Amino acid sequence: MKNFIVPFAEWVFSCENLEIDNKIIVEHLKNLDFINVEGFFNRPFITKDKNILNNLPNVKNYFEKIIHNSIKEIGYNVDIKIGTSWGTLCRGNLLSEFHNHSNYWLSAVYYPHGSENKIQFRKPIPSNWQINTEIQNPNYTSFTSTDYTKINNQGTLIVFPSYLQHRIINQSEERYSIAMNINPIGEIGTDDSKIKM
Repeated sequence: MKNFIVPFAEWVFSCENLEIDNKIIVEHLKNLDFINVEGFFNRPFITKDKNILNNLPNVKNYFEKIIHNSIKEIGYNVDIKIGTSWGTLCRGNLLSEFHNHSNYWLSAVYYPHGSENKIQFRKPIPSNWQINTEIQNPNYTSFTSTDYTKINNQGTLIVFPSYLQHRIINQSEERYSIAMNINPIGEIGTDDSKIKM
């Protein structure tokens, strides 16, 4: 796991070189039915099925284990469960619109491809402050702008708070990915805010 401290998010982290057979993932995605997002030409294609990891239970369990262990390192001692999950297909020179994922705590994307696959994050709320961040820890990377773009290697899982606005930048000919949303499970909160998820 590698954490990224960004000035406009709690945290973003990536887990790289996961022990998954990416050829099987890509072949599975190629056999799914895709639809164009809202009918726009420059948007990505997504699967009709919004629960594709239910058909890959071992992969789903592996992702949940990785995410659980990673957020525990950050300090969140809570079990999690992947809710929705879908495949994304991007063709060359694609730039999607910024968006976030409501009704979830965390979101994630897994890249079975490498090369010029990028995800860009944007500050969701305007701020009157511009404060530079200098991090000395080599395990962290600091960013001083309102945007942050990450180039993703093959076998990378990126996890981030669902409120964080993000978009896809794809410069390769074609690439598949798996997106997912995550919520805590069990009892969370205290006093009058305590609920069971």
